[in-house]
Amino acid sequence: AYEIPKRDWSSDVCSSDLAMNTRMAKRNGAIIGLYKCGYTRKELAAITGLSPSRIGQILNNPLAVTPQP
Repeated sequence: AYEIPKRDWSSDVCSSDLAMNTRMAKRNGAIIGLYKCGYTRKELAAITGLSPSRIGQILNNPLAVTPQP
């Protein structure tokens, strides 16, 4: 019978991808928090350097952590 060797499974996931997704999730959370405090999409775009449409995407779907092309 074939046996799968034990190994460090964390190496299967690119650590740079995890770091980027973590940063983006934190950024998205900050954007949502500022929006709830009264900042407009235009103000958030100016603060973050993202487009107003990207700000709208984040506000509409905060769990979607995808890089902006």
